[in-house]
Amino acid sequence: MTSILYVDTNIEMCHLVRHMFEETREMLVYLAGSGEEAIISSCRNQLDAIISDYHLPGMSGVSLLKRLSLLGICVPFIFFTQDFTTPLNEVVRLPNVFRFNGKRDLEKREILRLLRIVYWVTGNPDQDGVMPVIIGDEQRGYRRRV
Repeated sequence: MTSILYVDTNIEMCHLVRHMFEETREMLVYLAGSGEEAIISSCRNQLDAIISDYHLPGMSGVSLLKRLSLLGICVPFIFFTQDFTTPLNEVVRLPNVFRFNGKRDLEKREILRLLRIVYWVTGNPDQDGVMPVIIGDEQRGYRRRV
């Protein structure tokens, strides 16, 4: 079972993502509505990946990533954002950090795309049993699934 922490202030989206991910029967999803809640949940639970909104109240997604790193929590970290920002562009060049550009009000198709990214970053085969192959220059932050 793959354990995911989903961090977002939109409660509706949290529950929709949890429902769709747990429907696979391969994912356990913890929810957090703020960076502080995410830190507590990350310390309490053994996680395989974290998905976080970039814009969180009180603590940005980047600050959350840095605080978790200082606590020794180093799991794949997926930023969810609509924006292509320079600071985020720099952060996704770090190992195990990814960016998911999606709509703010995710459609089912977008959530399924996010689910495939989780399979990819955790090294688990997707529902079709296909393991992804990563090509590109990791130092430049260029990654794509083939």
